[in-house]
Amino acid sequence: MLRLLLFITGIIAAGISAAEDATPCSPDIVPIQIIDRVQQSSVITLPSFKVGMGSKRSLEFNSPVGGIMEHIATRLAEENLCQDIAKNKEHSLVQFVDWPITVSKSSPPAPVLATNAHSTNGCQITSPWLDLAFEREPVPRIHAIVRWSARQLLTDQAMLVGAKNVPPGIAMPLIDGAFSYFANDYAKSEIRGEQMETPVTERISPDLLWLFRRSPQKLAMNSFGGASDGLEKVQKKGKSGYTKLILALIDRCFDSNGETLHYDSILDAKDLIPLEEYKIDTLI
Repeated sequence: MLRLLLFITGIIAAGISAAEDATPCSPDIVPIQIIDRVQQSSVITLPSFKVGMGSKRSLEFNSPVGGIMEHIATRLAEENLCQDIAKNKEHSLVQFVDWPITVSKSSPPAPVLATNAHSTNGCQITSPWLDLAFEREPVPRIHAIVRWSARQLLTDQAMLVGAKNVPPGIAMPLIDGAFSYFANDYAKSEIRGEQMETPVTERISPDLLWLFRRSPQKLAMNSFGGASDGLEKVQKKGKSGYTKLILALIDRCFDSNGETLHYDSILDAKDLIPLEEYKIDTLI
């Protein structure tokens, strides 16, 4: 019995020692690139991003960047890959794309990053929120694109309440002017009560209808003033859940070995996070 106790104690001690020996990673170990509606930054590190944060980028986008990079650094540290990643920093990059609800025709959304991982000792994930390719061998590297997308959040919420005809895959931003057009179209029939030839469900996409119906039903001048208020509130309420979803995808990748994983919609992500916690029941 004493020998068994000593053996078990030795295993526990070895495990603790291994955890303590893990080299801490700095969040700036992997270069990042910020892409928004205004500009595409050069390749920088997290400290440079924090110094350069300004009014051009929303607070809903700014704060998750640091947390996501710190999480990646923690996972790399757990596998003692910090030094190897640092040596080959040019092989790794995490891109953060800030997609507002609308973009201009002259500045279309950034293209999707090609994340090709061929190693059997790593993983690859594609999803509407994150594309990630991670390789442990022969050269440790990580490539990712994080989409911080207002319309993706709306699409997820519409799916969670069982809305019909919600297209899976990446929800692309609207072209400038489209959001106001659909908001005013909604106001005409649903707030003013004007008769339309076709039902509102055939004129407006399910994700926008989800937002409009939960926004303050108020008019500003002749426009639907509550739509913008509702969008701002849902982005603030959804920030925590959206971030947790991205972190869970990162963990799913690191915990797999040689897998290629694909998530097509929020309904596929029930193994990642509790969907009821991600769901936004009210905006007010």
